Amino acid sequence: MARRGFGSVRRLKSGNHQCRYLGPDARQHKAARTFARKADAEAWLSNERRYLDGLVADGKLNEWRSPEQRHLDALGGLKALSTAPTLAEYADRYLTRNQPRPSTARRYNSLLKLHVLPWLGPIRLPDLTAPIVAAWWDDRDPAIQRTNDQAYGLLHAILARAVDDEIIPANPAKVHGAGKASRRKGTATLTPDQVQAIADAMPARLSMAVHIGAWCGLRSGEVRELRRKDLDLDSGIIHVTRGVTRGDNGMVTGAPKTDAGIRDVAIPATLVPMLKAHLNAHAQIGDDGLLFYQTGNGTAMTDTHLGKLFRKACGLAEWTDDKGKGHVGVEGFTFHDLRAFALTQYATAGATTRELQDRAGHTTAAVAMRYQRIDPTHRDNVVQVMGERIITRAGR
Repeated sequence: MARRGFGSVRRLKSGNHQCRYLGPDARQHKAARTFARKADAEAWLSNERRYLDGLVADGKLNEWRSPEQRHLDALGGLKALSTAPTLAEYADRYLTRNQPRPSTARRYNSLLKLHVLPWLGPIRLPDLTAPIVAAWWDDRDPAIQRTNDQAYGLLHAILARAVDDEIIPANPAKVHGAGKASRRKGTATLTPDQVQAIADAMPARLSMAVHIGAWCGLRSGEVRELRRKDLDLDSGIIHVTRGVTRGDNGMVTGAPKTDAGIRDVAIPATLVPMLKAHLNAHAQIGDDGLLFYQTGNGTAMTDTHLGKLFRKACGLAEWTDDKGKGHVGVEGFTFHDLRAFALTQYATAGATTRELQDRAGHTTAAVAMRYQRIDPTHRDNVVQVMGERIITRAGR
């Protein structure tokens, strides 16, 4: 970043230049757009300096307005000539029309409220240009990259709908590389021994929830909504037709996340007697009886409660690695990671991508692939087999 007497100019990854300065309010302020040429960025700073010096000379420093506010004021002057909605107004319309699931709606509202609308919300859609979106993106905190990606993806989807509605001619959210699924979580997965250790460390009434998540690949909400009527243990099938999520007014039961989520999942034979034992010892009675429930009121468990118990069990888990060394504690995993474990295990066992989609209830092969992780044992076995082939050919 180039330093100067007044303000600073930095070159962004896009190649454009962004400038900012410390205002009389002791806050950093930047231009509403970025500049292809450094000279243009410096010219903007010079104009801001002249504006500020003029106010000081006239004794009117109290009338100073930030460049962001002056930009919005300029846009506001067009309101009488334009009926186009602001981004905030159109985002509200977008959510109303799409009617996402309660948990998805909560996440979208949080992304908009905390990461998009404070910066871009007051701008009318025709005035929301690509440089403005790029400047917003470049100013994101890199420490929350996954959240940034989700916020950008939602913004892009909202603006794409605005294009379809012919409010704007093109989508201004076109920052190269922005919004791609973050891979910062890593590629490691649990091992079967770790899964068993975590299940053993869970309260006895919830041990089976870990096994169903890990070996059947159900979502947390699907596991927490399972009832006796959903099990056909004679055929070894779980009928997945519902899931539970947290809405604005409490827990909400509904269809799975996608249409593909309504499915029959085959139960590994080893789990069938374990499930029968769970039904006898821990599940509620009757066809509608929950397999897993809140002990206080008998309702479906919240994701927060199950996640808390899962993390505690991870910390207590005693397991042995492939070299026979004992360990206590498994770090960095959540209940949702059991789905990645399941798909990885089935993939290494020979399942096709279409079979993985069907088991997990994914709509596309790309999503199913994204859930797969690296199984160290399988990886080492593959390398060993390749080594044997090399030796075989070398001896010919």
